[in-house]
Amino acid sequence: KEKWSSFVGETDKNLIQKLADDSASWCPFCQSIEKVTPAVEYAPQGRWHINGVWVFPNLFPRTEFEAVVTSPENHFLWLDEFSPEFVHDHLTAALRCIGEVNESNPSLAYGCVGWNYLPPAGASLVHPHMQVSMRDIQFNYPAFIEEKSGEYHEKFKSNFWEDCIQEERYVKTLGRAEWVIPYAPTGFNEVWALTRDCSNFGELGDRDVSDLAQGVSNVLRYYHDEGCSAFNMLFYSGRLHHHSNHFWAGLRLISRPNVRPVYLSIDSWYMPKLLWEEIVAEYPEDLAAALRTYF
Repeated sequence: KEKWSSFVGETDKNLIQKLADDSASWCPFCQSIEKVTPAVEYAPQGRWHINGVWVFPNLFPRTEFEAVVTSPENHFLWLDEFSPEFVHDHLTAALRCIGEVNESNPSLAYGCVGWNYLPPAGASLVHPHMQVSMRDIQFNYPAFIEEKSGEYHEKFKSNFWEDCIQEERYVKTLGRAEWVIPYAPTGFNEVWALTRDCSNFGELGDRDVSDLAQGVSNVLRYYHDEGCSAFNMLFYSGRLHHHSNHFWAGLRLISRPNVRPVYLSIDSWYMPKLLWEEIVAEYPEDLAAALRTYF
């Protein structure tokens, strides 16, 4: 772990603060969002504005519908400053957008919420923002795990996700959210949340979102204390309005290489990108034990 950590590098806090300070004057998400962002036909007022969080169309969509979810009040936050309330309000706004877009266009029955934080994670701005993506066919990862969990259910007459949380890498239960460490991580410090008996976003209640938000905030505090500065998050779902007895919607988090002047993309090279061989610096069992103290 120590050898791999040397490649990840220490977070350059001065550089991050400079990136935040230098971009504050021109950051589009710090301005009057209703004036500088495009409108969308699905929202009554052209955009969604929910509990201080704005949702508006992405200027560079890669799917049939994409939106940005952000709040102008927070230009930059350290990882231990993302409160449960912050995460809850942004997830709530994203889910509201997904529900109303699907209501207006039922063909867009598949949605996900992503979050890239800081440049090593693919963020073009330091200003915190989530993204919504929707289309008429399922995204690759949830399609794969839904297919495989269906095969598991047929073969063993059991729910794979129920069996998954019984293993030693289990972290904590928060409401219906089961927090676990995957046995075969695809990124550094990978953490999963599985929503028990909930297969799509439409089956989530506000308490479910609050519990997930609490967990995300806990994980980000752990990342911060471990010296991490960048991360990716994915919140995925099955087909909207379609319940599955073998698939649970879920959330994934991974930390990314730290922000520093000479950025080394240690998690994007030929082994993970072309050979599909992931390399991580920690044992899942050790990560689970350490993370439990944050819940």
